[in-house]
Amino acid sequence: MTARKTLSSKLLIGALMVSLSLMTGCGDDDDGSSATASNTTASNTTASNTTTSNTTSSNTTGGTTGGTTGGTTGGTTGGTTGAMDNTIADIVAGDENFSTLLAALQEAELDGALAGEGPFTVFAPTDDAFADLLAALEIDAETLLANPMLGDILSYHVVEGEVAASAVVELASAETLLGSDVFINVTSDDSVFINGYQVTMTDIEADNGIIHVIDGVLLPPAGTITDIVVDDDDFSTLEAAVIEAELDGALADEGPYTVFAPTDAAFMALLMELEIDAAALLANPDLAAILTYHVVDGVALFSPAVVDADGGSVTTLQGDDVTITIDEGVFLNDDIEVIGVDINASNGVIHVIDAVLLP
Repeated sequence: MTARKTLSSKLLIGALMVSLSLMTGCGDDDDGSSATASNTTASNTTASNTTTSNTTSSNTTGGTTGGTTGGTTGGTTGGTTGAMDNTIADIVAGDENFSTLLAALQEAELDGALAGEGPFTVFAPTDDAFADLLAALEIDAETLLANPMLGDILSYHVVEGEVAASAVVELASAETLLGSDVFINVTSDDSVFINGYQVTMTDIEADNGIIHVIDGVLLPPAGTITDIVVDDDDFSTLEAAVIEAELDGALADEGPYTVFAPTDAAFMALLMELEIDAAALLANPDLAAILTYHVVDGVALFSPAVVDADGGSVTTLQGDDVTITIDEGVFLNDDIEVIGVDINASNGVIHVIDAVLLP
């Protein structure tokens, strides 16, 4: 496996476009409001780019004293009294690697909040992380700063309370100030990922909390797994099947879930192979079993965690296992390819696949 790259390797471009367009266009009927899974096809977000990194968070926890970010923390270890003079806002303002984050906080008028009493835990994207997002979405910084969802995006990076790295790795998720959870995966090499983005530096201490640096910008979920399936034109057959099997309510529940979602083209290929029509498929008494075979219950496995399971399997809600193989891509049960990754939902994550899994 090669080293996992950031968005510059085109990982998550389609998922980012889905998330941002749904966030800003939810409820609209115009063409701009419907983000399709075709944006997450292999040409943009191939699973072969989702291999994990050799740079682990455990290797970075002691590294905060080197580099520009770590250089800002030297005055915090001896404790402080009186007024706070090394807040999270101060650290962000004093680190040239956080210039875009600083501009965003100021634009959203949240810099004052992060200078407040707290305590807070901030997952802080670097300038490189923002640059990758801007390149992926083909927008400039001014457009991002003018986004009406900017405050929500930033709040989605903040957790109330001080959560050190040693505690983060014990969590499956954490509720943010926005109210939505971020999901945490720890891979076998002890790398830590937040919604699929790697934590690259940990435990930068401030008077009012702690900062962990991440290599991507977290975008809030557009809704539940059910919401995303319903809002995406390329999941219309999946939507019909989920509703027919009365699973739409379950996939709107708290979760978390990992869903391997077949596109309409995947269902069409199955119908042609079986020489049946959609009505016959929806009337199949095994429909619920087929659908639950696409769902992993109790965990949101973002792409680094899926890749980390190479050679293994995951147990589905239906009860049987799905195998995972990495071979110039991510394949389920040997020959079904993951063609889009890490579509973030409030109750889990969706990965797009090019065929229907059959138990």
